Amino acid sequence: MKDIEGLRRAYSCAGVTSRYFCAPFHLNAMAGSLMDHNDSDAPERRRLAALDRYGVMDTPREPTFDELAALTARLCDTPIAVVNLVGEGRQFFKAEVGLGVRETPLHSSFCAHALLEEDFLIVPDLREDARFACNPLVTGSPHIRAYAGALLKTGDGLAIGTLCVLDYRPRAFTDVQQETLRVLARQVMAQLDLRRSVEELDRQNEALRASEERMRLILDSARDYAIIATDTERRITSWSAGAQAIFDWRDGDALGRPIDEIFVPQDRAEGIPARHMARAAAEGCAPDLRWHRKPDGALVLLNGTTHPIRDGGDRIIGYLKIGRNETEDRARDAELARARVELVDSEDRFRNMADHAPVMMWMTDADGVCTYLNRRWYEYTGQTCDEALGYGWLNATHPDDRAEAERIFGQANTTHTSFRIDYRLRRADGSYGWAIDAASPRFGPDGEFLGYIGSVIDIADRRAAEDALRHANAMLAAVMEAVPGVVYAKDSSGRMLAANRGTVELVGKPIEAIIGRTDLEFLDDRAQAEIVMANDRRVMTEGRTEVLEEQVDFPDGTHATWLSTKAPFRDAAGHVVGLVGSSIDITERKRAEQALQRMNETLEDEVAERTAERDRMWDTSPELMLVIDFHGVVRRVNPAWTSLLGYDQAELVGRHVNEFVVSEDHDDTVYAYELAANGGKPVVQNRYRHKDGSIRWISWNAAPAGDMTYATGRDVTAQKEQALALAQAEEQLRQAQKIEAVGQLTGGLAHDFNNLLTAVTGGLELLAMRIAKGQHDQLDRYISMAQNGAHRAAALTQRLLAFSRRQTLAPKPTDVDRLIAGMEDIIVRTIGPAIEVTFASAPGLWPILVDAPQLESALLNLCINARDAMPEGGKLTIETANKTLDARAAAAQDLPAGDYVSLCVTDTGTGMTPEVMERVFDPFFTTKPIGEGTGLGLSMIYGFVRQSGGQVRIYSEVGTGTTMRLYLPRLPGEHELADPHETSASRHRAHEGETVLLVEDESAIRDLVGEVLRDAGYRVLTASNGPMGVSLLQSAERIDLLVTDVGLPGGLNGRQVADAGRAVRPALKILFVTGYAANAAVGAGHLDEGMEVLTKPFNILELERRVGEMLSG
Repeated sequence: MKDIEGLRRAYSCAGVTSRYFCAPFHLNAMAGSLMDHNDSDAPERRRLAALDRYGVMDTPREPTFDELAALTARLCDTPIAVVNLVGEGRQFFKAEVGLGVRETPLHSSFCAHALLEEDFLIVPDLREDARFACNPLVTGSPHIRAYAGALLKTGDGLAIGTLCVLDYRPRAFTDVQQETLRVLARQVMAQLDLRRSVEELDRQNEALRASEERMRLILDSARDYAIIATDTERRITSWSAGAQAIFDWRDGDALGRPIDEIFVPQDRAEGIPARHMARAAAEGCAPDLRWHRKPDGALVLLNGTTHPIRDGGDRIIGYLKIGRNETEDRARDAELARARVELVDSEDRFRNMADHAPVMMWMTDADGVCTYLNRRWYEYTGQTCDEALGYGWLNATHPDDRAEAERIFGQANTTHTSFRIDYRLRRADGSYGWAIDAASPRFGPDGEFLGYIGSVIDIADRRAAEDALRHANAMLAAVMEAVPGVVYAKDSSGRMLAANRGTVELVGKPIEAIIGRTDLEFLDDRAQAEIVMANDRRVMTEGRTEVLEEQVDFPDGTHATWLSTKAPFRDAAGHVVGLVGSSIDITERKRAEQALQRMNETLEDEVAERTAERDRMWDTSPELMLVIDFHGVVRRVNPAWTSLLGYDQAELVGRHVNEFVVSEDHDDTVYAYELAANGGKPVVQNRYRHKDGSIRWISWNAAPAGDMTYATGRDVTAQKEQALALAQAEEQLRQAQKIEAVGQLTGGLAHDFNNLLTAVTGGLELLAMRIAKGQHDQLDRYISMAQNGAHRAAALTQRLLAFSRRQTLAPKPTDVDRLIAGMEDIIVRTIGPAIEVTFASAPGLWPILVDAPQLESALLNLCINARDAMPEGGKLTIETANKTLDARAAAAQDLPAGDYVSLCVTDTGTGMTPEVMERVFDPFFTTKPIGEGTGLGLSMIYGFVRQSGGQVRIYSEVGTGTTMRLYLPRLPGEHELADPHETSASRHRAHEGETVLLVEDESAIRDLVGEVLRDAGYRVLTASNGPMGVSLLQSAERIDLLVTDVGLPGGLNGRQVADAGRAVRPALKILFVTGYAANAAVGAGHLDEGMEVLTKPFNILELERRVGEMLSG
């Protein structure tokens, strides 16, 4: 309202003169500027005359034009719309919305400028247009900023005014809004033409009424009608004044002439005049309406009758024709019909336009009842006509907004004022969107209130855009403040629009002294300001981004160089309206560049010197230098090739390197240059053939660069010969050490086996003595004593086989805690009472995949070593835990990263020196006296753990104790864990007729195994050597299983016997029995399907189980 009042005051101020405007407007002068001086006012006079013919100046408001103005404002989304008629020295507003005045002086008019355009004028920003920049309505209240106007043109092309819209903010008008403005301007002219026609029709009707009155007088006086009398020959005998007026014939000219001359030629040719009078004679009256002809050829429409003139009797002596001139009536009727058609067409165009408008439109009557809603309303809300008309449209508003919308509409309908409501409107899909509902009242010709016309616009996208714009502006402001250096924006005149803190610091003045001013106005150095503004103008004129260096003087007197980036920014129409820029201080960089330039000059000299040095090194180096491609072709060599290998450069370049390499080393050479091709840096030694045929060992280091490999080679022939001699000497030393180690081994083995045999023989002798005396109690004690000795002897041989790597492992999923729990008694008995044993298990210990008996043996061996390290007693701790090793921790333990189970055996004994720890895993190394140890225990443990994928680590300190830690890899997933102590109590029995062929050269073992198998129900065939076994296999005997020793006399071993059996019996199942490790016994551990190995010594029940399982399978 404040802006509207300002507009009213500005328009109505009587003291406004042209001195307040940048370019005072004189329509006559501008219209005639291109014409002759004497005719300069003629176009304006014609235009004003055309305006005057419409008789619309200074007329009251009319609803039709008010509705068109309101519709224009809604469709163009502007606060102001005007139907403006430009008169002489003033402009009259036939209709207006948002203005509040009816007339303004012409010198402050925007529309007067529009009359100079072809049909349309758009000014997106009046402040940026020289014609309007100083207009008080732009510079002062109400601060009009945007204008668009379509000309109101008459049929002969004269512009009498505009239909225009104005806005308080700069803005562009869409193509749809521009076309809408043109269509509505034509609608205004149609209404003006219609108004003029109706007024003309009213005047004609008034004339008709006067004519009718005159006709009555004429009829009474026979003066104003065409009253014509003729004789019977149709010659005119009387010609009234009315006839004279109608036909432009004087009485003297018409008398005596045939009346046929006033009929048109076609009627005369058809004999109409004669037939017309004959009818009058016959009927007494002949009505007639037809066109007649004036002497000049013009047509006249007469409507009248012809009567016979009789004498005193019935004789016809002539005729009287009375006719009213209806020429103008016919023209008026035609004009009225045309006006009515135009009115209907105008209404149809309005409804068609409203139904195709992009916004929702509506109308109400004086009582506030909605009488019309356009198609867009029904599409948007999904309502039907029956649901929406009346007051049903309120049902589409949000329940929380309905009361307020109803209140505002009701209040406006009572006061007959314009209104605007923001509310949420239900869409057809049931969702709600924000909308603006704005309307203006409609008034009749006499000022009566007719209702409202309004529009509803969906502003959901606008609200989202406004929120996004606010967010973007806030973010832009934050970015400007966060960006180091200077960031700013200027308009097309160079005035500062925005600036960050860096700009303020650079200028040395507060932001208020910068914004809205040019560089010339706020910079103290005028020359510097002119340079900056010239750069700005160039960027905006050329319309492209530019990066340039600018010299800057700081307020403190220091100088700097700034790197500035300046880019034009454009309005919606693509016009450059300003620029944005940023600058950073590159003073230090410039200094660095200058220093770098000086350094580069020095570097070039150094490079030249280094190049010369490199060439001298290439030429004088005693080592081979080689440039080779990735296909092995020699590209360049240094002179050392000639002195070392006898070839000159011409003999080498272009040839494949393997032409000079000993054939046995070709593969290594190819691998080297292929590795370089893949980015590797090979180190290789190979043998080259000297030109004289001798062989030279060359050690190469190479690195790829581009598509070449660069290598240097050193002659290591002498070192190779020295190394060979050293290796031979070391081998001789190892052979001597082996002899000494065998001595140690045999002494240790003799000691251990004597102890074990003493237990076996002693137990058997006690058993025999008890039986001889008839003392049968406690016999199982002596039997157990003998069996334990035998089992320990078997375990010793297994350790020897494992050490020799001739023992295969049988890994199974194992629970280490369960394994230790089963060994607690034997560990405690073995360690003795002087040592305290502690078991510490980890909850949720992970399973591992390991050979359980080997792990038991390893654990027992570690416990025995710990016992021997604590002769005075102490404490032994056995502990398990889950360990996850990352890459760094795993590398420290020489393991891959992952999950492990650790098994620790810790004692409080004497500990080990570093020298002992370095050799503790060496075979045959022992700190025990000769005869008391083999030196194989820890080396066996180390080999077993490494073979199982783990690692052994020792932590020891002299006088404190030792920890032996075994890392064994976790077995992922769920598995059924084996019980290492579980034994099968049930014995396997043979099926009827099952036959086993037993081939064994040792008679005691042959008899023992045969007896066991027969006792189990099997039929047993025996052979003492390989050929006997093959003979039985080739016989017709039934043989279901072959059990054979591997080492047999007679020229055929057990594997050869098995192969011969398979040749005649392909499905034969075979069980090898051997005292060696399984893989050694059958050839690197390779077994065909249906073959298994049983190692000696073995348990009787184990033999039965294996035989039974193989035959059952």
